Amino acid sequence: MNMQLIGKAAGTATLTVASTVDSGVKALIPVTVVSNMLRYGPATGLAGDTATVNEDGTLTLSGADVANSWNGVAWDQDTAKFKPGTRFTLSCDGLGPGMEMLLQFNSSISSGNIFTVPARGGYTSSGTAPATVNTVRLVIRRISGSTPVELTGTVKPMCNLGDKPIPWVKPDDTNTPGGGDIKLDAMNLWQYPALPVTKQGATFSAGPDGGLHIKAVSSVGAAYRILSAPVELEAGDYTLTLDGKTTDAKWLTAKVRSNGKDSLSAPTGAPATGTLAKGSYTCEVHVLYNAVFENDYTVTLTRTATSTATVGAAVVGDAIIGKQ
Repeated sequence: MNMQLIGKAAGTATLTVASTVDSGVKALIPVTVVSNMLRYGPATGLAGDTATVNEDGTLTLSGADVANSWNGVAWDQDTAKFKPGTRFTLSCDGLGPGMEMLLQFNSSISSGNIFTVPARGGYTSSGTAPATVNTVRLVIRRISGSTPVELTGTVKPMCNLGDKPIPWVKPDDTNTPGGGDIKLDAMNLWQYPALPVTKQGATFSAGPDGGLHIKAVSSVGAAYRILSAPVELEAGDYTLTLDGKTTDAKWLTAKVRSNGKDSLSAPTGAPATGTLAKGSYTCEVHVLYNAVFENDYTVTLTRTATSTATVGAAVVGDAIIGKQ
């Protein structure tokens, strides 16, 4: 016996199967109703990229080979589908090399507001909608790099409830127009190690919206308690920002370091900018040994512009079309 069940809303229910011959024969079968939480439609991007909706609900992408670009196509999403605390998982069959699908909350660049397929850096494909949801944006785009990327192929964008991806289903809405005029905000390249971490009386743990919570008591020993994680950066101009309670500025500094030296150093409330060569760096938060405080902070590292300056022996010249 084959049956097709169509649910009106995502969730769980029970299907009762009973015999018409013997009323005593009955079975209760648990049923999970799944849906694609996304919406999209025809779109044209800034670089001439296009997205066309096929009859089955899949998207066909078309765009030229472009290097050093984060351009693509984007759609605003229904915030009612992403209530605070909602657990969800992204997937997208058919993405070509050098492409990603991104879901962004509140136009924010923190790791708690951006989720990507494939997972990249500090961004994951599964997560929880933040405590405040003002806007949600779906983006399919190139991952910037020196190798040209063609935005092409037939893809199946999917977002479902829960922590694991499920097979693609056509979303209810495939008529929402998109475009490349929707701003693709800078990605936060800052990295954290697995949290929580305690360093000589300073405890670093996950804060709200992908930020950092620090609780510090006075300690005797090293001049600084340091939270550190590696990061690979492309050549370019960067801005490092540490936002939080500015009265803690004398106790706290965010740094990007290479070979034991500061490349960027930002106290609380005082952004630092500079030109960095392509290479391996560490993202570090330094807490003075005798500092005593407890607060939430947000550390942001973004590549902000094209640069043709020379850093050491490396020439910085990665052009960016649009924003990272």
